[in-house]
Amino acid sequence: MPLEPSPLTIQPAAVLFGYPVHATNRAHALALVTEALHRGQRCHVVTLNPEMLMQGDANPPLGAVLRSANVVIPDGAGVVWALKQRLNIMVSRTPGIEVSEALIGYAAQQGFRVGLLGASPDVMSALLDFLTLKYPALQVCFAHHGYFDSPEHEDLVTQQCLATQPQLLLVALGVPKQELWIAENLPKLRGAVAVGVGGSFDVWSGQKKRAPWAFRALHLEWLYRISSEPWRIQRILGTLPAFVWRVITSPTPTEGLQESDPSKEAPASLKENNAEDVAQTLSHP
Repeated sequence: MPLEPSPLTIQPAAVLFGYPVHATNRAHALALVTEALHRGQRCHVVTLNPEMLMQGDANPPLGAVLRSANVVIPDGAGVVWALKQRLNIMVSRTPGIEVSEALIGYAAQQGFRVGLLGASPDVMSALLDFLTLKYPALQVCFAHHGYFDSPEHEDLVTQQCLATQPQLLLVALGVPKQELWIAENLPKLRGAVAVGVGGSFDVWSGQKKRAPWAFRALHLEWLYRISSEPWRIQRILGTLPAFVWRVITSPTPTEGLQESDPSKEAPASLKENNAEDVAQTLSHP
């Protein structure tokens, strides 16, 4: 059996409060991840936002996982703002939901096996219907919801997932669980790319709607979320003001800066699908 390529290792474009950020825009993120797919390199993709960063400080195991991830993309507008405010570095917000669906389409085109784990049973069923209709060539080698009856049930599902050896694995178990699950189980897969996708399955399946384009363009997606899901208010207001205060009041940054390669382009099959196209795709009925 040939040796497995070493995991993807790249220099971050910036380090914010000890957390790396590798990709500087959407095309850059896709170029990094699709390269790992083609090379068969193990790659954990994290979609970093302020809430996740603050959770990483409060939860040391999560913080360690975020700091060791192979590709961290600036999902949240707050991360983009903080990088400009503290380090005077400009990056583009790169929503994980858009990167993840672009990767699904790419996997369908290139014949990569895809695994899906998480969300509710109803959402998973609707998601599979959506993906079958939109990507007929997609090879889904594993799909299971994230509602487990017991730890033993979760272990069984995990072993079933690992046995299928997906090349692209999307995990929707929420933060911090999805990141911790990936960190524990990705090394058991041979050269796979794994992405924690949060609530993306709910949106793709049609169970929830993404914020309208105007909210996203104004970096107010968080406001739409708490207006449509009031239970999020306590969670967001418990972290976002603290993050802003930290950015403004922290001493002069000592974070190291490294040169990444933002000139890298996504494969031609992905370059044609700009953010607006993906947003329209995600707004299916």
